Amino acid sequence: MKKILLMITAVVAAALSVNAQVTPPSGIEEESWSVTYTFHYNGGEEDGTEPMKVVFDGDDVYFDFPNPITGNTWMKGTRNGQIVTFPKGQLVGNYGGDVYYMGQNDEGLCDIEFYYEEAAGVFMLNDMYLLINSSLTVVDAWGYFSPVMITRDGGMAEDELAYVLTGQNVNPNNESQSEDLNEDVKVRIDGSSIAVQGLSGFDPTIWLTGTISDGVATFAKRQSAGSYNDTALYFIGYDGKETDITFSYDEATGVLVAQQYILCISAGGGTYQMLQNVVLSPKSGDNVAPQVVTPPADLQASPYVFTGLRMLTDDEGNYAGTEEVNYNVKVGFYNNNSEVYIQGLCQYLPEAWVKGTVGEDFLGDKPVTFAAGQYYGQYGLYPLYMVARYGNQLTDMVFNYDEMTKTFTNDGGVYLVLNLMANQPAPIEIFVTATLRPGTYTAIESVTDNKSADDAWYSQQGVRVAHPSKGIFIKGGKKVVVK
Repeated sequence: MKKILLMITAVVAAALSVNAQVTPPSGIEEESWSVTYTFHYNGGEEDGTEPMKVVFDGDDVYFDFPNPITGNTWMKGTRNGQIVTFPKGQLVGNYGGDVYYMGQNDEGLCDIEFYYEEAAGVFMLNDMYLLINSSLTVVDAWGYFSPVMITRDGGMAEDELAYVLTGQNVNPNNESQSEDLNEDVKVRIDGSSIAVQGLSGFDPTIWLTGTISDGVATFAKRQSAGSYNDTALYFIGYDGKETDITFSYDEATGVLVAQQYILCISAGGGTYQMLQNVVLSPKSGDNVAPQVVTPPADLQASPYVFTGLRMLTDDEGNYAGTEEVNYNVKVGFYNNNSEVYIQGLCQYLPEAWVKGTVGEDFLGDKPVTFAAGQYYGQYGLYPLYMVARYGNQLTDMVFNYDEMTKTFTNDGGVYLVLNLMANQPAPIEIFVTATLRPGTYTAIESVTDNKSADDAWYSQQGVRVAHPSKGIFIKGGKKVVVK
């Protein structure tokens, strides 16, 4: 850190005592890391990136942290899960006869906490300042650091994936105004750990770190989002109240879909950036969205009618009965009747096909199996898949085919599901019965286009809602706020 002492008026209050300076145990490897920071002082602020050392000794963590008094000073913290706590009052150094210590947030002197994402190789200062202070008991500040991000050298470059962020940047002062986003971001996924770089409109180098479990990526709220005009900013999720930030995560495609607004706020709660309908999609590599089914060019398909009982829920997601749905599809047999192709099972994407395999006769019917996770395509923000549900488990979709009547019916207890993910439960629609019969459906209430699908309302978990009340819902593939 370049010296800026001449630009700062030295604090004249004497320290109460002098603590011994921390040093890591001898013989333990000192790892090479880099720190990116903003240092604030009474003459302004200074951004910088500098090398530093980090030592791990069991649950103890040592930072050789740079500062404008001594250049670098060791500080010691203790790790508990993803939080590393550095006790307040650790000695920074001496200047002009005064002794300086560390520790502060908005409430006063306190221990310093860093959020640590081991797989991503990142430490980030939590919702507080790292203060250079001249007292062990009261705030007598010489300057402070915020935000701070410490990265392992080379740690973030390995296994980074190029992603695209789409969605809208909403004007916090007028939510009716927004601009579409199409931004390059980076994502790192290592087992259950995930890190995303590029969400902040104020510092695109900032990484947001979290964990993945059961198809949901969760990022703890109040991680650093950079700063604006000397104001430290933090990430939060917003769904009528401040929350952690959560994304649905489709392992098969690598697609991440935000389940609420993503805000950059100040410590006092002022909103500086508001993102909605955020989708993160891989640009290339193995985790690109799968291809839709393409039927053979010479397939002969016949008109069929799909009839199903669609499950309904109330505003709280409780079961609220069923409604009958009828619409037109096409069915074609191929390869000596060993394969079946169906077009139109997904109302949202009526041109999409799925492919099934015909099995041997069983009690007069032939089972036709459609592998779980077949991709219908992208509808608005969301990828849509064909799966089946048996109890609480996802499985292949099996129809029984009667050659005499040329009718398909779903196997007992197996529900046809339109899903947001290939291999995790995230239903848009659940049909408890499903039948396909030769012919066409011509009743007035026929849904042969996307209008009924566009008019349907769903919770953020993908469950169809008959009468949406206050909150955030999905309609026509986009999020809508009902006030």
